[in-house]
Amino acid sequence: MGNGNSTQVAYQDNMHVVIVGGGQSGCYLAVQLLKSNFCKVTLIDPRDAMYHNHGAMRAAVNEDFMNYMFLPFADMLGSSFQRGTVVAMDSNNNTLTLKSGYQVRYTHLVVATGEDMPFPFKLGGENAELSAAKAADLLNQYRLELSDCNRIAFIGGGYNSVEMAGEIKTAFPDKEVIIITDEDHLVTKRARPALQASLLNILQQKGIAVIHNDSVYNLESVLTNRRADGQVLKTKNGKVLVTDFLINTEGAQINNGFYEKDLAGSMSPNGTLDVDDYLRVKGHDNIYAVGDVTSVDEEKTPCTPNEHAKVVKANLIAECNNATMTAYKAVMEVVLVSVGSEAGVSQICGMQFGNFPTKMAKGKDRNSSSTWTDLGLQLPAIKPEVCQGSKV
Repeated sequence: MGNGNSTQVAYQDNMHVVIVGGGQSGCYLAVQLLKSNFCKVTLIDPRDAMYHNHGAMRAAVNEDFMNYMFLPFADMLGSSFQRGTVVAMDSNNNTLTLKSGYQVRYTHLVVATGEDMPFPFKLGGENAELSAAKAADLLNQYRLELSDCNRIAFIGGGYNSVEMAGEIKTAFPDKEVIIITDEDHLVTKRARPALQASLLNILQQKGIAVIHNDSVYNLESVLTNRRADGQVLKTKNGKVLVTDFLINTEGAQINNGFYEKDLAGSMSPNGTLDVDDYLRVKGHDNIYAVGDVTSVDEEKTPCTPNEHAKVVKANLIAECNNATMTAYKAVMEVVLVSVGSEAGVSQICGMQFGNFPTKMAKGKDRNSSSTWTDLGLQLPAIKPEVCQGSKV
């Protein structure tokens, strides 16, 4: 590449950037590209709105928070949105095939399909093509069932378990909540011992029990992620627990269905895509990947999608200008764990911070304000008690 590094470029009539996946990474990139107005952009997603998955755990206990959960693609992207499910690709001919049979041609492809995990944390599997209205019905039903339960158990000790447990105990202090993990730590191995100790202390103050180094062995005989009163859980270490609502946050899988054959040579064993320093899929100069679908070894934070999008946008412009490309540098190591709207703990570059910084960075509104604003949408009106109580 040349020595220039201009961020301006004339409109490229023959360039068509197609983004597959309407999560945060895909949407951030699409919005940034449209603002730059240098080529045709199409984002493809099976739903009619972006699901604000960072807010799902609060919407699961607070009806008012539903106002934040669905960001309409039509308002965000206009005619640059194509609703559909991509089922196959042909990188030799630069084409994508939708479930309907319709084909989309691209000059540049960005894979932003992310990962799938149980509802309500993501809308995948049988829920992947739900409209916002249908998904809202599903989430409302989930909240009603959860609010009627007295004993709630979590399988897995990651962010989703810890943070949703905090949301439940904040909204419903009298409910029994327990987290069961087969690990010796919570959320991430990058969280240092001091943060782990502080987090455990916060959970204990909230009345959330934690069982480390143990696992439930009779999961196949119980129902998960829905109300089922009096279910008996048996652990490998001999514990017997009773729960009315079992939430399994484990088993996340990369959404690689449409590219697993064509890009097999660029995939890691876990299904992610190997990318170079510029977030290009290895072996393909015109295919990029952003978000959870990349093999980048980093702690994924609410900032990660935006940072990936910035780099890909810069490199697409650099290609047009024959300029120097921008290498992606993982954002500084950040661990943010909110426990309800007021409590939490953070670790930034090894330094630990407590409730207030964590609240402002994450817990206050589950990053809703920044997400809607960054995507060019006006934050919906919501009642003042949204972060203080529940409404069922």
